[in-house]
Amino acid sequence: MITAQIDQTFPGIALKLLAGTATGGGGTLGVSTGQKTLTTSPQIIISGIGGAFTGNGVNNGHQLTLATEITNYTQLVQTSSQTITITYTISN
Repeated sequence: MITAQIDQTFPGIALKLLAGTATGGGGTLGVSTGQKTLTTSPQIIISGIGGAFTGNGVNNGHQLTLATEITNYTQLVQTSSQTITITYTISN
């Protein structure tokens, strides 16, 4: 399985991640678990990975799509630029 989590949250904003259907390669490439709202706890984004390879280069593997959603306008605060780190973990 592959999990994803962020290192911090921001009031009033949700960060969403979608792993697309695997392309290229062969074997048991795993299945996306659908769009997840990332938190500081690991969220499973791909499950069921077996012996597989995705190939090299563009258009191989699971395409990742990130989106932001404003969840509460009253909590938004103007700040300087900040970095969000997303950690991906592959495990069995």
